[in-house]
Amino acid sequence: MAVVLVGAIVFASLPAHGESAAVTASGSSASPLNGLSAPPVSGGSALRASGSSASLASGGAAVSEQVAPVTGGVTLISGDRIEVTRHGHRVIPASGREVTFTQQVRGGHLYVIPSDARPLLAAGSLDQRLFDVTQLLQWGYGDAGHADLPLIAEGLDIRGARKIRSLAGLGMTALRVPKAEVAATWRDLTAASARTATGNGGKAGKLWLDGRRAYTLDRSVEQIGATQAWKQGLTGKGVTVAVLDSGYDPDHPDLKDVVTQSRNFTDDPDVRDTLGHGTHVASIVAGAGEKYRGVAPDAKLAIGKVGTEAGPTDSAVLAGMEWAAFEVKAKVVNMSFGSGDTPDLDPLERAVNELSERTGTLFVAGAGNDGTWAPVLSPGSVDAALTVGAVDREGRVAEFSSRGPREGDHAVKPDLTAPGVGIVAARLGGGHIAYDGTSMAAPHVAGAAAILAQRHPDWTGARLKAALVGSARPTPGATPYEQGTGQTDLVRALAQDVTADPANLWVRFPWNDPGDRVATRTLTYANAGATPITLGLAAEGETLRLAASTIEVPAGGTASVTLTIDARGRPTGDHPGMITATAGRTVVRTPAGAFVEPESYDVTVRALDRQGRPVDAAAQLYDAGTGTIRQLMLAGGATKVRLPEGDYRLYADIGQARAGITFAHLPLRVDGADQEVTVDARQAVPVTVTLDDPAATQLRGTAVELSRGPWATSVVTSRTLADGVYVVPARDEALTFRVRTRWTGFYDLVQTHTGGLPDDPAYRIRRQDLQTVTDTYRGAGVAATGTPLSAPGIGASPLLMSWDDVELPGTRTHHRTPGLGWIGGLQVGDSEVTGPNPAGGVWNAAVTGPSAPAGHRTGNEVTFQAGALFADSGGGFGDGGGGGAFRDGGGGFGDSGGGAFRDGGGGFGDGGGAFRDGGGGFGDGGGAFRDGGGGFGDAGGGEVRDGDKGFRDGSEGVRDGGRGWGRSGTDDAATGTATLSSGGRVLAEAGLSACLSAGPCELRAVLPAKAAAYTLSTSMRRQVPYSALSTEVTAEWRFRSASTPERRPLPLMAVRYAPDGLDELSRAERGSVTRMPMWAEGAAVRSVRLEASADDGRTWRPVPVKASGKGWLATVRNPGEPGFVSLRAEATGSSGTTLTQTVIRAYAVK
Repeated sequence: MAVVLVGAIVFASLPAHGESAAVTASGSSASPLNGLSAPPVSGGSALRASGSSASLASGGAAVSEQVAPVTGGVTLISGDRIEVTRHGHRVIPASGREVTFTQQVRGGHLYVIPSDARPLLAAGSLDQRLFDVTQLLQWGYGDAGHADLPLIAEGLDIRGARKIRSLAGLGMTALRVPKAEVAATWRDLTAASARTATGNGGKAGKLWLDGRRAYTLDRSVEQIGATQAWKQGLTGKGVTVAVLDSGYDPDHPDLKDVVTQSRNFTDDPDVRDTLGHGTHVASIVAGAGEKYRGVAPDAKLAIGKVGTEAGPTDSAVLAGMEWAAFEVKAKVVNMSFGSGDTPDLDPLERAVNELSERTGTLFVAGAGNDGTWAPVLSPGSVDAALTVGAVDREGRVAEFSSRGPREGDHAVKPDLTAPGVGIVAARLGGGHIAYDGTSMAAPHVAGAAAILAQRHPDWTGARLKAALVGSARPTPGATPYEQGTGQTDLVRALAQDVTADPANLWVRFPWNDPGDRVATRTLTYANAGATPITLGLAAEGETLRLAASTIEVPAGGTASVTLTIDARGRPTGDHPGMITATAGRTVVRTPAGAFVEPESYDVTVRALDRQGRPVDAAAQLYDAGTGTIRQLMLAGGATKVRLPEGDYRLYADIGQARAGITFAHLPLRVDGADQEVTVDARQAVPVTVTLDDPAATQLRGTAVELSRGPWATSVVTSRTLADGVYVVPARDEALTFRVRTRWTGFYDLVQTHTGGLPDDPAYRIRRQDLQTVTDTYRGAGVAATGTPLSAPGIGASPLLMSWDDVELPGTRTHHRTPGLGWIGGLQVGDSEVTGPNPAGGVWNAAVTGPSAPAGHRTGNEVTFQAGALFADSGGGFGDGGGGGAFRDGGGGFGDSGGGAFRDGGGGFGDGGGAFRDGGGGFGDGGGAFRDGGGGFGDAGGGEVRDGDKGFRDGSEGVRDGGRGWGRSGTDDAATGTATLSSGGRVLAEAGLSACLSAGPCELRAVLPAKAAAYTLSTSMRRQVPYSALSTEVTAEWRFRSASTPERRPLPLMAVRYAPDGLDELSRAERGSVTRMPMWAEGAAVRSVRLEASADDGRTWRPVPVKASGKGWLATVRNPGEPGFVSLRAEATGSSGTTLTQTVIRAYAVK
């Protein structure tokens, strides 16, 4: 039996709300602005602030881009701070700064870029990841977990920085700058940039974020031909392979005598593996197990620990690479990790190219586990790396294996493939475990390279790479972009002496005179054999033409042939091909081809301020044909971009610290020639809103949204309209303009104009035309301060949230523009409840649960995700007026719009992370656990793990997909575990706390086919000042399971409660009787027992329960003294599953 705990994380998406916006800000304090904020799904926006206010709310727009729902505060290198919650983010400028912030969404990540960073970014001297808010939080660089900012510098003297390590071989230094000092560091950087720009300084240096990387054997060894190599006495003996990973288990028998050198480059105390990834990878290379031997069992391993459970950091990897190449002198280095590729060379990519050339070391990297969703990861994306995709045991390219082409030049990557599905190798703590991923494929190739190096000890890493790539065996039906040259064939690599250089030939033809689309390249063959060899040459591909059909390569020598790549008359796009050289059993394959740029022209975009002077601006181009967005930065008032022929919409914001902010939307047709377009703020008119309540004044913070079909952009400024907000009038029947303002007295106003940007955006509002809404806020056993959230549910970016604190318990009356489907929420500490708020209602900070979990079995594989253990208590059982605690403000018990203690229908991680469901109520038209269309257990929805890649099953993955609204409750302060066991033995375990902001965790186990008894358990705890309730929630399911012919749900359920008659702090009167409706979620339940405790679960007493409607009604006699009531339910399902579910301190007694 093999057991797998998959630790990779999927970042579920909220509904699309934004693509880009701009923000202008200044600040001299850290006090929050009483204004607006946009959801973390926003793209780019511009936000401006002046005066003493220092907190800015940001807005967004959407096409298909969505942001991973991470939360927390993070300080940028500029000293500015971003606060992100589940439904919004705020920008807090560093003291004294008066700059514009441009916000963009790229690949699901929110970037917030201050205007004074634009020249540094444009010059290539600053890493854009320093402004990637999503990534900073995902990597644990938020303010809650990191007091400093980790950096890598080249050619820069950073004031106030603490030197972590010198990377002298690469000319770099790893640094840490205290976040309290980064504002001063930023002033030095921008001053140095200004001196360089004016000719008063030297060559500008480079500053990177010290980023993190994600970790990306039975029959697989034979699959690549290693066992046949062993029969020839080739086992990797005398060759050292460095494995840079999470360390290794020095006590594991498969590795005990294999590792000869090790070094720790992390903050951990030693090289010991605490994750298991490095142990598994190392044993694939050279494990010495009796049953599960590594590919090169006699090779020696040098283990460089460069990562922890959080993943490797760039600086640790760079230090490990230097150590492996210069000190260990390893012939091969395996790196089973990566991160998203960027247009520029990142530090690891530079190091791979440089160290490969200087030392002859071969760096082997996994392609990544993103399938067709994202291209090959860095550092495998770089030329010198030997990049490995994954295949299954039948040689088919794994669904999760990342594909090419490479970003930018469209070159072929990965280079080849190797087994990466169901790979059994050493397990941390002993035994063996099966994992999927290109993390497993790469060490197969590293081991193969070690064996090849034993046979050819004088070959450089580049020659080893050429031999392995040239000898690979193609998978029928797969393209070079999926597999490179094919699956690793070590037998052929050892048998033939001919290699080709380069191993990959590619040309990118820009759009120009079609007659110029011809290029020549030289392909050189080297013969390591003792006799000459004549190769027959063939070119497969319509653009490829060889100068000769045969070539003779002398013994120990080289011979070259000219390859002409002729794309004249060929359509635009990719034209992959292959050059094959054969001589008997010798076959050398080289990928080659061309990318022909579509008809494209240079477009220069200029921006002028209200005085007609060039001005920095943020802009984006919406491609009307493809629906994609291109972000632009106009440093100095201009930029040039190359665009394919077609229709575009240019959106620009011109943010000026003292002269207001101007928005424009211009049509652009690219066709036939280069051109210029100018955004001129002098053509703009002011936006004004007046209200007939003389006591009301506008609050700082104005939101502007432009939307056109599926595309939208929102901008929030910290200014009032009186400070200067302008639009350039434009006609466009498909364009909608909205402006939102907030006023004292809790006025929330939204004005809409269709058909373009208005000529006269002057709006006069009468109070009598507004909707009046009164909300009631209840506490969780204790008084607390909460933050009500509200947003108009209109447009493509509906969640422009309002932020105003309120005491709990309490009430508030709002005046809003009617007919907009307002969305409400309540945030208290780390907890949050959200849902519809069309006409007021009750918002309750109390939570209980859990909801039913999501579990499935497919064949012998089980996947499990815990339910929302702190489920929504925003709704409840009571009258439609919301008079009872736990009331959902309009829906009663079982109401499809919500319900007592409901999480809205999502299981753990469903729709966006632990303890949130992202949308619909249980049974609310989408159904519990529905994920983009499938009901509970439906193969068309839900989430299923396929190796190291993300959970995607069906078309929607973890996306909510369109369920109705329900209240969803969360609490990121909770911690806990999920465990799968059988016969008293733990099979898999996952910590749940790490998933709260980053998406769902999941247990996965490969179990015996025969039926057996299993136990699944979840446990979560929290101790928080804002809630005295639900301090511990546990659930344990006991069931039998056997192999299934298709994907089927596990028979799991949950019991839900709706205590009636509680007060505004969720308290019952002492000595009273509480009627409590109960019902089941998930699998069918035939019987329920309930017990109550007045001493936090030390003793229990039975509670009378009787059938009532579709559920049950319990009668709880409350204790005679103040305290708490805990609840323990035992349920038996129709399938025989039993559940024990406990909520400690479910409600209070006063």
